[in-house]
Amino acid sequence: MEKTSKVVVAAFTREFSGQYGTMYVHQITFENQDSGEYLSKSQSQDKFIVGQEAKYTIDASNPAYPAKIKPVLEQAQGGKSWGKSDPAKNRSIERQTALKAAVELAPLFRTEKLSEVVTMADILHAWLETPEGQKAVKETPGTPEPPAPQAENDLPF
Repeated sequence: MEKTSKVVVAAFTREFSGQYGTMYVHQITFENQDSGEYLSKSQSQDKFIVGQEAKYTIDASNPAYPAKIKPVLEQAQGGKSWGKSDPAKNRSIERQTALKAAVELAPLFRTEKLSEVVTMADILHAWLETPEGQKAVKETPGTPEPPAPQAENDLPF
């Protein structure tokens, strides 16, 4: 359960070597009388500062050991998260996808000029970006036409 209270005591008590390296144990006591141990990777921990409010969880499920206190980490504002999308990044991915498709389609359209490949990529990007993209592709002047079939069955052999 997440709690919030002002830190009254935050004192280093001991250190030990564990599977994650040296751990430093701090005795933490809050204004609401909650207390327990906080394990930190540094002796000068900065999660529980005396006089400041802190969000934390406390686990006192094993009476043979002192209660374990853990800070509740705040989500960084403006950072990346899985649920949010960045429009600039999405546009960049769309443009890369369109350019890759244009390069792969260039031999089919017998396109050898870089400017034609870039034009094709712009057309494909417009198609990816808007619902009207297919209509825009048909109406764009200078769009290379696919080559006519060479044989009756269009097989390469």
